[in-house]
Amino acid sequence: MNFLDRLNGKSKGEQIFILLLFGVAGFCLMGMTGCFGCKSCELPSYDNFDYDGVSAMSCSIPGCGGCLSSGRGCNTACWSQSCKFVSLSADEGDEGSFSMTGCDIRYYGGGCLGCGQSEKSCYSGCMDYSDPASTKSGVFYGSTDSEEKLIGCENGCGGCVASNHAGQDMITMTEKLAQAGNLMDLANIADWLNGSMDSGAFTGDDTEAESGQSFDEYEIPEPEPESEPEPDEGVVMECYRFGRINTHGETVAGFKTSYVVDGGKAARVRKSLGNGWHVVSNRYCYSKKIWWYELYDSEDGDYYGWVDAAFIDFDD
Repeated sequence: MNFLDRLNGKSKGEQIFILLLFGVAGFCLMGMTGCFGCKSCELPSYDNFDYDGVSAMSCSIPGCGGCLSSGRGCNTACWSQSCKFVSLSADEGDEGSFSMTGCDIRYYGGGCLGCGQSEKSCYSGCMDYSDPASTKSGVFYGSTDSEEKLIGCENGCGGCVASNHAGQDMITMTEKLAQAGNLMDLANIADWLNGSMDSGAFTGDDTEAESGQSFDEYEIPEPEPESEPEPDEGVVMECYRFGRINTHGETVAGFKTSYVVDGGKAARVRKSLGNGWHVVSNRYCYSKKIWWYELYDSEDGDYYGWVDAAFIDFDD
Protein backbone atom coordinates (compact mmCIF):
# COMPACT_ATOMS: atom_id res chain seq x y z
CA MET A 1 0.00 0.00 0.00
CA ASN A 2 1.53 3.31 -1.08
CA PHE A 3 1.32 6.67 0.65
CA LEU A 4 -1.69 7.90 -1.36
CA ASP A 5 -3.67 4.77 -0.61
CA ARG A 6 -2.96 5.15 3.11
CA LEU A 7 -3.86 8.83 2.91
CA ASN A 8 -7.19 7.98 1.26
CA GLY A 9 -7.90 5.64 4.15
CA LYS A 10 -7.75 8.51 6.63
CA SER A 11 -10.67 10.70 7.60
CA LYS A 12 -11.04 14.13 5.98
CA GLY A 13 -9.83 15.85 9.13
CA GLU A 14 -6.70 13.70 9.29
CA GLN A 15 -6.00 14.28 5.58
CA ILE A 16 -6.18 18.05 6.01
CA PHE A 17 -3.92 17.91 9.07
CA ILE A 18 -1.28 15.83 7.22
CA LEU A 19 -1.33 18.22 4.22
CA LEU A 20 -0.90 21.19 6.58
CA LEU A 21 2.13 19.50 8.12
CA PHE A 22 3.68 19.08 4.68
CA GLY A 23 2.97 22.74 3.91
CA VAL A 24 4.58 23.92 7.15
CA ALA A 25 7.63 21.73 6.52
CA GLY A 26 7.98 23.15 3.00
CA PHE A 27 7.80 26.74 4.23
CA CYS A 28 10.39 26.01 6.94
CA LEU A 29 12.72 24.53 4.33
CA MET A 30 12.33 27.59 2.12
CA GLY A 31 13.01 29.85 5.07
CA MET A 32 16.21 27.97 5.96
CA THR A 33 17.48 28.37 2.41
CA GLY A 34 16.79 32.09 2.44
CA CYS A 35 13.53 32.17 0.47
CA PHE A 36 11.82 34.59 2.86
CA GLY A 37 12.94 38.19 2.84
CA CYS A 38 13.05 41.17 5.16
CA LYS A 39 12.85 44.02 2.60
CA SER A 40 9.69 45.68 1.39
CA CYS A 41 8.05 44.05 -1.61
CA GLU A 42 9.74 44.88 -4.90
CA LEU A 43 7.75 47.41 -6.90
CA PRO A 44 7.55 47.90 -10.67
CA SER A 45 9.26 51.01 -11.99
CA TYR A 46 9.85 52.86 -15.24
CA ASP A 47 12.39 55.63 -15.80
CA ASN A 48 13.60 57.42 -18.89
CA PHE A 49 16.14 60.08 -19.82
CA ASP A 50 16.11 61.99 -23.09
CA TYR A 51 18.34 64.99 -23.65
CA ASP A 52 20.45 66.37 -26.47
CA GLY A 53 20.64 63.18 -28.54
CA VAL A 54 21.09 60.86 -25.57
CA SER A 55 18.22 58.54 -24.64
CA ALA A 56 18.09 55.98 -21.81
CA MET A 57 15.20 53.80 -20.64
CA SER A 58 14.91 51.43 -17.69
CA CYS A 59 11.93 49.23 -16.81
CA SER A 60 11.92 46.97 -13.73
CA ILE A 61 9.36 44.22 -13.10
CA PRO A 62 9.22 42.35 -9.74
CA GLY A 63 10.09 38.67 -9.83
CA CYS A 64 8.82 35.86 -7.62
CA GLY A 65 11.50 36.56 -5.04
CA GLY A 66 10.85 40.32 -5.10
CA CYS A 67 7.19 39.69 -4.21
CA LEU A 68 7.45 36.74 -1.81
CA SER A 69 10.97 36.97 -0.32
CA SER A 70 12.29 40.45 -1.05
CA GLY A 71 15.95 40.80 -0.06
CA ARG A 72 16.50 37.03 0.17
CA GLY A 73 16.84 34.32 -2.43
CA CYS A 74 17.77 30.77 -3.32
CA ASN A 75 20.91 31.57 -5.36
CA THR A 76 19.13 31.06 -8.65
CA ALA A 77 17.79 33.42 -11.31
CA CYS A 78 14.60 31.34 -11.33
CA TRP A 79 13.74 32.96 -7.98
CA SER A 80 14.41 36.51 -9.12
CA GLN A 81 14.21 39.75 -7.16
CA SER A 82 13.49 41.73 -10.33
CA CYS A 83 13.81 41.64 -14.10
CA LYS A 84 15.16 44.82 -15.67
CA PHE A 85 14.95 45.88 -19.31
CA VAL A 86 17.18 48.76 -20.42
CA SER A 87 18.04 50.57 -23.64
CA LEU A 88 20.58 53.29 -24.38
CA SER A 89 21.19 55.27 -27.55
CA ALA A 90 23.36 58.24 -28.45
CA ASP A 91 23.38 59.85 -31.88
CA GLU A 92 26.04 62.37 -32.84
CA GLY A 93 25.05 62.56 -36.50
CA ASP A 94 28.00 62.29 -38.88
CA GLU A 95 30.38 61.71 -35.98
CA GLY A 96 28.82 58.36 -35.03
CA SER A 97 26.12 56.60 -33.06
CA PHE A 98 25.80 54.03 -30.29
CA SER A 99 22.94 51.82 -29.12
CA MET A 100 22.53 49.06 -26.54
CA THR A 101 19.59 46.93 -25.36
CA GLY A 102 19.83 44.54 -22.44
CA CYS A 103 17.94 42.38 -19.96
CA ASP A 104 19.21 41.90 -16.39
CA ILE A 105 17.69 39.40 -13.96
CA ARG A 106 18.61 40.24 -10.35
CA TYR A 107 18.46 37.65 -7.59
CA TYR A 108 19.91 37.02 -4.12
CA GLY A 109 22.29 34.24 -3.20
CA GLY A 110 25.39 33.24 -1.30
CA GLY A 111 25.73 33.37 2.46
CA CYS A 112 24.75 30.53 4.75
CA LEU A 113 21.16 29.42 5.37
CA GLY A 114 19.82 32.70 4.04
CA CYS A 115 22.17 34.98 6.02
CA GLY A 116 24.78 37.31 4.52
CA GLN A 117 23.34 37.12 1.03
CA SER A 118 24.22 39.56 -1.75
CA GLU A 119 22.41 40.57 -4.90
CA LYS A 120 23.55 38.80 -8.05
CA SER A 121 22.90 39.27 -11.74
CA CYS A 122 22.29 37.18 -14.86
CA TYR A 123 22.16 39.31 -18.00
CA SER A 124 22.39 39.50 -21.78
CA GLY A 125 22.07 42.14 -24.46
CA CYS A 126 23.27 43.52 -27.76
CA MET A 127 25.20 46.65 -28.76
CA ASP A 128 26.02 48.51 -31.96
CA TYR A 129 28.49 51.33 -32.57
CA SER A 130 29.60 53.09 -35.70
CA ASP A 131 31.61 56.15 -36.69
CA PRO A 132 33.30 57.24 -39.93
CA ALA A 133 36.39 55.17 -39.12
CA SER A 134 35.02 51.92 -37.64
CA THR A 135 32.01 49.79 -36.79
CA LYS A 136 31.49 47.49 -33.81
CA SER A 137 28.53 45.29 -32.96
CA GLY A 138 27.90 42.24 -30.84
CA VAL A 139 25.86 40.21 -28.38
CA PHE A 140 27.02 39.87 -24.77
CA TYR A 141 25.97 37.55 -21.96
CA GLY A 142 27.19 36.68 -18.49
CA SER A 143 26.43 36.55 -14.78
CA THR A 144 27.90 37.50 -11.43
CA ASP A 145 29.31 34.00 -10.99
CA SER A 146 30.68 33.54 -14.52
CA GLU A 147 32.83 35.35 -17.06
CA GLU A 148 31.10 37.63 -19.54
CA LYS A 149 31.41 36.75 -23.23
CA LEU A 150 30.98 38.99 -26.25
CA ILE A 151 30.18 37.52 -29.64
CA GLY A 152 30.79 40.37 -32.03
CA CYS A 153 32.19 41.88 -35.14
CA GLU A 154 34.67 44.76 -35.44
CA ASN A 155 35.35 46.26 -38.87
CA GLY A 156 34.28 43.01 -40.56
CA CYS A 157 36.24 40.64 -38.27
CA GLY A 158 34.15 38.44 -35.97
CA GLY A 159 34.85 36.34 -32.90
CA CYS A 160 33.96 35.46 -29.31
CA VAL A 161 36.00 37.15 -26.61
CA ALA A 162 35.93 37.80 -22.86
CA SER A 163 34.56 41.32 -22.38
CA ASN A 164 35.51 42.00 -18.74
CA HIS A 165 31.86 42.68 -17.78
CA ALA A 166 31.62 45.66 -20.13
CA GLY A 167 28.02 44.68 -20.95
CA GLN A 168 27.07 44.58 -17.28
CA ASP A 169 28.67 47.99 -16.79
CA MET A 170 26.61 49.37 -19.68
CA ILE A 171 23.38 47.98 -18.23
CA THR A 172 24.16 49.48 -14.81
CA MET A 173 25.08 52.85 -16.30
CA THR A 174 21.93 52.92 -18.44
CA GLU A 175 19.75 52.24 -15.41
CA LYS A 176 21.44 55.10 -13.55
CA LEU A 177 21.04 57.48 -16.48
CA ALA A 178 17.34 56.66 -16.77
CA GLN A 179 16.82 57.28 -13.04
CA ALA A 180 18.98 60.40 -12.96
CA GLY A 181 16.28 62.56 -14.48
CA ASN A 182 14.67 62.60 -11.03
CA LEU A 183 17.88 62.96 -9.04
CA MET A 184 20.44 65.04 -10.93
CA ASP A 185 20.66 68.00 -13.28
CA LEU A 186 19.94 66.71 -16.78
CA ALA A 187 22.31 69.12 -18.50
CA ASN A 188 25.22 68.01 -16.32
CA ILE A 189 24.62 64.36 -17.22
CA ALA A 190 24.39 65.13 -20.91
CA ASP A 191 27.62 67.15 -20.76
CA TRP A 192 29.33 64.27 -18.96
CA LEU A 193 28.16 61.65 -21.47
CA ASN A 194 28.93 63.77 -24.53
CA GLY A 195 32.35 64.64 -23.10
CA SER A 196 33.08 60.96 -22.54
CA MET A 197 32.14 60.15 -26.14
CA ASP A 198 34.34 62.96 -27.46
CA SER A 199 37.28 61.63 -25.46
CA GLY A 200 36.98 58.20 -27.05
CA ALA A 201 36.74 56.35 -23.72
CA PHE A 202 33.12 55.45 -24.48
CA THR A 203 33.27 54.94 -28.24
CA GLY A 204 36.81 53.68 -28.74
CA ASP A 205 37.92 56.21 -31.37
CA ASP A 206 41.11 56.15 -33.46
CA THR A 207 43.26 57.46 -30.61
CA GLU A 208 42.25 54.60 -28.37
CA ALA A 209 42.63 52.07 -31.17
CA GLU A 210 46.12 53.24 -31.98
CA SER A 211 47.14 52.71 -28.34
CA GLY A 212 46.29 49.01 -28.66
CA GLN A 213 42.84 48.96 -27.07
CA SER A 214 40.65 46.23 -28.58
CA PHE A 215 36.88 45.93 -28.78
CA ASP A 216 36.69 43.77 -25.66
CA GLU A 217 38.75 46.15 -23.55
CA TYR A 218 36.92 49.47 -23.83
CA GLU A 219 35.19 50.65 -20.67
CA ILE A 220 32.26 52.93 -20.03
CA PRO A 221 33.45 55.87 -17.91
CA GLU A 222 32.08 56.61 -14.48
CA PRO A 223 31.81 60.18 -13.16
CA GLU A 224 34.85 61.43 -11.33
CA PRO A 225 34.44 60.93 -7.55
CA GLU A 226 33.53 64.03 -5.62
CA SER A 227 36.33 65.41 -3.50
CA GLU A 228 35.54 65.20 0.20
CA PRO A 229 35.33 68.58 1.94
CA GLU A 230 37.17 69.35 5.14
CA PRO A 231 35.33 67.75 8.06
CA ASP A 232 32.78 70.15 9.57
CA GLU A 233 31.00 68.56 12.52
CA GLY A 234 27.27 68.03 12.08
CA VAL A 235 26.90 70.08 8.88
CA VAL A 236 24.63 68.31 6.37
CA MET A 237 25.65 68.53 2.70
CA GLU A 238 23.93 67.37 -0.47
CA CYS A 239 25.10 64.61 -2.80
CA TYR A 240 23.70 62.10 -5.27
CA ARG A 241 25.51 58.79 -5.04
CA PHE A 242 24.54 55.20 -5.78
CA GLY A 243 26.09 52.13 -4.19
CA ARG A 244 25.62 48.94 -2.21
CA ILE A 245 25.77 47.97 1.44
CA ASN A 246 28.94 46.05 2.32
CA THR A 247 28.63 44.68 5.85
CA HIS A 248 32.15 43.17 5.88
CA GLY A 249 30.60 40.39 7.96
CA GLU A 250 29.36 42.78 10.65
CA THR A 251 25.94 44.03 11.74
CA VAL A 252 25.31 47.39 10.07
CA ALA A 253 22.58 49.65 11.45
CA GLY A 254 20.94 52.80 10.11
CA PHE A 255 20.66 55.65 12.63
CA LYS A 256 18.19 58.53 13.04
CA THR A 257 18.96 62.15 12.20
CA SER A 258 18.53 63.09 15.86
CA TYR A 259 21.61 61.01 16.73
CA VAL A 260 23.92 61.67 13.77
CA VAL A 261 23.16 65.33 13.05
CA ASP A 262 21.59 66.72 16.23
CA GLY A 263 23.88 64.93 18.69
CA GLY A 264 21.11 63.17 20.63
CA LYS A 265 21.00 59.68 22.08
CA ALA A 266 21.69 56.72 19.81
CA ALA A 267 18.47 55.79 18.00
CA ARG A 268 18.17 53.40 15.07
CA VAL A 269 15.94 53.42 12.02
CA ARG A 270 17.08 49.92 11.05
CA LYS A 271 18.85 47.52 13.39
CA SER A 272 20.42 45.56 10.54
CA LEU A 273 20.91 46.20 6.82
CA GLY A 274 21.47 43.41 4.32
CA ASN A 275 24.73 42.89 2.48
CA GLY A 276 24.50 43.91 -1.17
CA TRP A 277 21.37 46.06 -0.84
CA HIS A 278 21.29 48.78 -3.52
CA VAL A 279 21.13 52.27 -2.02
CA VAL A 280 21.09 55.92 -3.04
CA SER A 281 22.12 58.89 -0.91
CA ASN A 282 21.24 62.56 -1.27
CA ARG A 283 22.77 63.88 2.00
CA TYR A 284 25.94 63.28 4.00
CA CYS A 285 27.74 64.77 6.98
CA TYR A 286 30.74 64.33 9.26
CA SER A 287 29.86 63.54 12.88
CA LYS A 288 31.43 61.64 15.77
CA LYS A 289 34.62 61.25 13.70
CA ILE A 290 32.68 59.32 11.04
CA TRP A 291 31.43 60.18 7.57
CA TRP A 292 27.71 59.36 7.44
CA TYR A 293 25.40 59.03 4.44
CA GLU A 294 21.61 59.15 4.61
CA LEU A 295 20.43 56.16 2.59
CA TYR A 296 17.33 55.07 0.73
CA ASP A 297 16.74 51.87 -1.20
CA SER A 298 17.49 52.82 -4.82
CA GLU A 299 14.76 50.54 -6.15
CA ASP A 300 11.73 50.88 -3.86
CA GLY A 301 12.64 54.03 -1.85
CA ASP A 302 12.70 52.42 1.63
CA TYR A 303 14.38 54.69 4.17
CA TYR A 304 17.46 53.17 5.88
CA GLY A 305 18.67 56.14 7.93
CA TRP A 306 22.26 57.35 8.37
CA VAL A 307 24.94 54.72 7.73
CA ASP A 308 28.69 54.74 8.31
CA ALA A 309 30.44 55.31 4.96
CA ALA A 310 32.87 52.48 5.77
CA PHE A 311 29.99 50.06 5.06
CA ILE A 312 28.97 51.51 1.69
CA ASP A 313 30.58 50.64 -1.64
CA PHE A 314 29.72 53.60 -3.88
CA ASP A 315 29.60 53.09 -7.63
CA ASP A 316 31.55 56.27 -8.30
